[in-house]
Amino acid sequence: MKKIITIYCCCMGLHSMGQEAIFNNGSVLQINGNATLQVNGNMVNNAGSNYINEGMVKVLGNFTNNQYMTAPFNGTIFFDGNTAQTVNGSTALFAKNIVVNNATGINVLDTLKVDGVFSFINGIVAAADITNPVLFTSNGSTSNADVPTDASHVSGFVVRQGLGNFAYPIGDGIKYQQIAINTTTNSNGILVRYFPGDAGAAAFTNGGTEPSALVSYNSKESWGIAPWNSGSGIGTVSIFWEGYKDAFDNPLHQRKVANRRLTDWVNQGTIATGSLSNGVVTSNELILLGAFTLGSITTPLPLQLISFSGNRSNSVNHLKWKLGNPTSLRLTVLEKSSNGTDFYTITSMQPNRNETYQFTDMVLQTGNSFYRLKLINNDGKISLSNIIVLGSKAVMVSTVYPNPAKNNTSLRIGDSKLLNSKAILMDATGRTISTILISNYFETINMDNLPSGNYLLQLKNKEVLKINKQ
Repeated sequence: MKKIITIYCCCMGLHSMGQEAIFNNGSVLQINGNATLQVNGNMVNNAGSNYINEGMVKVLGNFTNNQYMTAPFNGTIFFDGNTAQTVNGSTALFAKNIVVNNATGINVLDTLKVDGVFSFINGIVAAADITNPVLFTSNGSTSNADVPTDASHVSGFVVRQGLGNFAYPIGDGIKYQQIAINTTTNSNGILVRYFPGDAGAAAFTNGGTEPSALVSYNSKESWGIAPWNSGSGIGTVSIFWEGYKDAFDNPLHQRKVANRRLTDWVNQGTIATGSLSNGVVTSNELILLGAFTLGSITTPLPLQLISFSGNRSNSVNHLKWKLGNPTSLRLTVLEKSSNGTDFYTITSMQPNRNETYQFTDMVLQTGNSFYRLKLINNDGKISLSNIIVLGSKAVMVSTVYPNPAKNNTSLRIGDSKLLNSKAILMDATGRTISTILISNYFETINMDNLPSGNYLLQLKNKEVLKINKQ
């Protein structure tokens, strides 16, 4: 017979127990409504146990769950430690309500599943493993009172199941960078992670939900969105800006949701609201897949530049630009790049009265070519034009984040052909350390047991990514 431990509410108030640690090893642990179980150490719920939480379990240590939970009870798990806490075990920890109040943070090593309200009081919830995210069921939500903030949000992967609008409580551990998705179709759940970096340069094409092609995108941040567990999803995506890694000078009506669909950056619309320093733009309805960030259908040109355009024909690239006030310019420099980041000069000229200029680039590399103009004024001030991308083959880039890495890093593939292929992790000498099967667009690479130093990750398409382990 299993032992039954019951915590209940008596007529004088809450009946609570302060325990250094709780090990539920085949017993029935029942916390009745309005009761609080204070666990001053670790909480362990082993296989074969029955954990019934209708009240409050406050844990100061780690929570290990090894018992499969088919459904949550109506209680709350309160992470209230003074040192870093961990959620781990062999199966997901399924709770109705979750409260986080730990300035040193919570590390999610096994799926943390919430069916009620998630309250963010203090502390970062780290969920770096794509297979063990913070998962909100269709009933799950974030608290209206203890809302996500810079001091308390999820840094890593978040999944939301169900339909309707949901603001993901996500960021990079420094800033809360929410993204909202309003799903109309959601088979298994929608997975999201925030990346404080470039999603990768690619061609601007007309393959989006609006006809106007983008001319720029925010290269300082992005949100990766993908169906959970090979599912599917349709809905709208809302991108927010507030001054953190999202500086754009273009007016509101030019701001769009930029979506990288592996080989292209496309314009997904639609109408931006707010101000230049704080606002949101929501896309048209689309398939929820790819990298998303803030984009623009025009880039503000330097004062003296009226237009800058280009086209490819007969295997050469033709560039054309028009100046509005060439007398104030000392030099016009045309720059080129193979990746959209590292530019070099291919020609320069002193402006004259001829307001229209042309240049033909006959030296082309495989993939796209990126061009921009650098205008140098008579007083030495420099301004840059928008970037033009010309080419017939899109640049597909895979990235790893975080890099440098402490424990884990995440591979985000840039080519769908890499799915179900293997990547090789090597040390700096080229010695193979491990082989990683790429089964998702985001794949976690465990580096916890590796010494500090530089490593190489070789992909099937010959991409080699450098990883620094701290």
